[in-house]
Amino acid sequence: MQFTEREKKVIQLISNGEAVASIGRSLNLHIKTIYQIRLNLIKKLGCSGRTDFFNISRSETFKSWSQIHL
Repeated sequence: MQFTEREKKVIQLISNGEAVASIGRSLNLHIKTIYQIRLNLIKKLGCSGRTDFFNISRSETFKSWSQIHL
């Protein structure tokens, strides 16, 4: 599974509990761009929706995996 640099940054911030608006400000990106990146991540990870994505991205297993692979 390949992630862009932006996707890597966004998923790391989401897994740390950051809100979309906060991520946009910290990366100097429009909020709609962050929403699109999140949608791309949901598709790439095969999540059924936002809730599934948030549960996966905030799990300890995913955090451990992402430290190695992202």
